[in-house]
Amino acid sequence: MKEFHFGPEAIVYIREQLAKGLTLASYLLRLPLEEGVVRAYLPDTASEEAAQNFREGGVREGIFLDELASYMALPKEEEDDSLTTLILEHLAKSDAPLVVFEDAAGSPEFPAWQSPKHQYFIFNSEVYHFLNPQDVDLRRIHRTIWTAHVYPFIGILTSRSTAEQEIGDRQKVTADTLEKLANRTRHLVIGAYDLEGELIWSRTDQ
Repeated sequence: MKEFHFGPEAIVYIREQLAKGLTLASYLLRLPLEEGVVRAYLPDTASEEAAQNFREGGVREGIFLDELASYMALPKEEEDDSLTTLILEHLAKSDAPLVVFEDAAGSPEFPAWQSPKHQYFIFNSEVYHFLNPQDVDLRRIHRTIWTAHVYPFIGILTSRSTAEQEIGDRQKVTADTLEKLANRTRHLVIGAYDLEGELIWSRTDQ
């Protein structure tokens, strides 16, 4: 995999995507995005021109078949992708880390979400899939990513205050909780390349 770095043009794209998101995304728009750094991890065959074209696919061949099989199976450690590695590193921290993905197409009444293998919290009619420090399992991480992998794909690597109560499965949260999670975001994950990849924004002001 090759790492690409981007400038202001990536911030414009990220803001466009956040504007299409749920309530959490509306709070993320308030972050000092221009003060962070943006990167993407793409195959070695991806050109600089293709990497700069965030709105078009074709940067990975066979993405949906190959990566869907990888995410839903239990891969070997050396097969981890960059996003999974970032999530694992974040969850290993000791500051009450949390990973949250918006579900742009989901609803608490969606029959598939009644299965215990899906973990989410609710704000009004919005569904947010999440991972906590106990979820350092590749199968669970991959399932969570693909469950939320719809357009627009928006996720955060954040934390809660250690003084705050843990967020539980199926719990209803308040707008204040979403705002606090947004404010504590360390990394922001935004779907790009027709959902063949992601832009990862990381804050540098903390």
